[in-house]
Amino acid sequence: DTSLWTNGYLSTVASMAGGPGMTVIISVGYMCFLFSCYFSEMATLGWRVHGFSELGLIPFVFSNLHPEFQSPSLNLFLLMVGVMALSFVDFEILLPVDNVLY
Repeated sequence: DTSLWTNGYLSTVASMAGGPGMTVIISVGYMCFLFSCYFSEMATLGWRVHGFSELGLIPFVFSNLHPEFQSPSLNLFLLMVGVMALSFVDFEILLPVDNVLY
């Protein structure tokens, strides 16, 4: 019945098919998937800010790379702080702002 397909329905199907152990496996796998998507998006944005800085579109301080890992660690840190700050903003406020920016 497709009317039951809501958020978290995959865990319900896993529970019916394989019991509570399968539910835990599916939930942990999905959580790892979401974390990897988030981390790859943040890494991409960090390098994008680095490129903007090298082109002179934003201040040069954002083009510094970590000496050992050769990654834009300042950019990644500032993006993380920005995402954490936006997580405390109400969704009804974020949605119109997102629509205006895109």
